[in-house]
Amino acid sequence: MTAFQASLAVKNIKNPKFAYLSNFTLPCSQAQAGLLSGQGRQDHMDLGQRIAARYPNLITNHSRISWQATNVSRVLASEHAFIAGMLKGADTQKALHVMLNAVVPRPLDADLRPFDSCTAYLNASAAQKNQTNQPDDTFNAAKYPAIASRIAQLIGVDALTVSQVKTLFDLCSFENTVQGVQAGFCSLFTAEDYRTADFSSDLRFNAVKGYALPVNNQLACSLLTTWDHNVQDMLENPRGAVTASFKFAHEETIAPIVTSLGLFQEQAGAPVLSPNMSVGDAAALRGAGEEHAVQVLVGESPQTVPGCPGVICPLSSFRAALAGKLGLCGNAVPTVGGAARFASTAVIPLGNVVAALNSAADNN
Repeated sequence: MTAFQASLAVKNIKNPKFAYLSNFTLPCSQAQAGLLSGQGRQDHMDLGQRIAARYPNLITNHSRISWQATNVSRVLASEHAFIAGMLKGADTQKALHVMLNAVVPRPLDADLRPFDSCTAYLNASAAQKNQTNQPDDTFNAAKYPAIASRIAQLIGVDALTVSQVKTLFDLCSFENTVQGVQAGFCSLFTAEDYRTADFSSDLRFNAVKGYALPVNNQLACSLLTTWDHNVQDMLENPRGAVTASFKFAHEETIAPIVTSLGLFQEQAGAPVLSPNMSVGDAAALRGAGEEHAVQVLVGESPQTVPGCPGVICPLSSFRAALAGKLGLCGNAVPTVGGAARFASTAVIPLGNVVAALNSAADNN
């Protein structure tokens, strides 16, 4: 970033409105990398309040709510904020206690971090990352020069490179997210520029660590099986089973779910991405006639799962749509607290567990 600042400083920016580009302070520090922002915390509190208003009957008894987050500080902070928004008083502290007790080592969390516990995914992702020309590189080469030319003219310099424009987009996102400011770096871009940058980001996620990797059709097996077990417990023991299960993880956790549910389709090589995918997925058990039904939400918007008659899907139809994606998942290591099991449960490969634990420094 220092080199980028220096490159702008020598540009002799002529438009006084953008003189700050020659001498600016970074909107965030290295110490903030990977942490939950203030805006992110508020978003989770707001979401918790909306969930409480939408499903009041599911959260009346905190002892029947399941909580789980991955062993990453920003994820734990996200769940903490969500709980603070959804619950009140002593229930908040009790839920936080349950949440912390549910944390498991990263490599053993096949429900929420399958990308750590699945060797096939690690190999596929590494191979894709090693390719020299990613889909977003081709897209950027076609779209970004026009943006660079327009901004160069706007601020009064001879030219900007595609790399410099990408850095300006990053600075805009940091400034907006961390400081809540849109009048600085973000003022350089138009609404169409934002759509271009967003699609470029989706392309990279799609190719490098997301939907386009075929193994995504398998990665959600443990999490979906856990969900199916929870539903069955509710049907068999409605007075004692968990009424609501909340899990907090990562974008790489969401992609396999969306893929396994058939909500991601690739048409003519162009990815069709949910614009609100990062908010997360939720499946709510509901009544529809004599049979229970499932509703899947992505970004809080109801979605029709392929194989279902509509956004309200009979449970039998939903399970049929997931045929082959529930049950024995064949993970490389066992999962603590999840539904994933080995094809043969007679022997637990202890060596795999030890190797996984040794590979993650945060598990000490």
